Amino acid sequence: MIINEHISNAEEKWLKISREYLEEKFRNTFLPSHDLKHHLRTWGYARSILIELSRFQTGIDDSIAEAALLATLFHDTGMIQTHDSHHGEISKKYYLDFLKTCKMDFPALHDDILQAIEIHDHKDEYVYTPFSFNSQPDILTLTSIADDMDALGTIGIYRYAEIYMHRHINHKSLGIRIMENASTRFNNFSKASMLLPGIVIRSKVRYQQLINFYDQYNQQILLETDPETVLSGHIGVINYINEFCVRGTTRPENIPETLKFYSVGNFITDFFGDLSKEL
Repeated sequence: MIINEHISNAEEKWLKISREYLEEKFRNTFLPSHDLKHHLRTWGYARSILIELSRFQTGIDDSIAEAALLATLFHDTGMIQTHDSHHGEISKKYYLDFLKTCKMDFPALHDDILQAIEIHDHKDEYVYTPFSFNSQPDILTLTSIADDMDALGTIGIYRYAEIYMHRHINHKSLGIRIMENASTRFNNFSKASMLLPGIVIRSKVRYQQLINFYDQYNQQILLETDPETVLSGHIGVINYINEFCVRGTTRPENIPETLKFYSVGNFITDFFGDLSKEL
């Protein structure tokens, strides 16, 4: 497939130097929900979208592939400095510094990359331009949807919990806020991706997994007077994430090993075991 050549060309030109730059920038930052691994997974999702689009879209070339790669690899780098939802402006500065540091010329779709990095997290409907048969995919839309796909499933349950607790959202509001945000994102993502039914169907399964978790979390919250002390069930999962990853420095994939020193139920161990495998 020609699309694989475009992806390979983009990766050959940009992936190694981007990773080296980002590894250095993330070296002293502990934020597993938005670290380099998140950016690499997001690029992986963008690759899958490009491959699906290429089945009916003939306008995808090297410039689209490299723009998708660079936008996804730099979209959340501003989290190194701030956990604020408007971190895109700082992310954009990291991208520009990368080009300067590595002495690389601006890529062909430089302005599109800047826009995607800066406003990908706004998640308003205008961010999502539906994919079509007749026009090249919008880099902002592609970046936003790839980012949305990494916010689903067990990884999504973890990622939302970690970053929302960093933003000091309290236990009673946490589940409601997450479900509202995830619902908006998935609805916009689905509308923009009507020509990609396979991706939407697969993502819906992982979306429902996230929604079911936080629905159960919300039901448990109603029964607890002091949720911050609860170490069982869905609230227990959130509190262990808070203890190990927000207040501590245990990577989520290493939590199952750490839990061997705790007396926890099967639900807790199974959740973190699944998370470790998915990561």
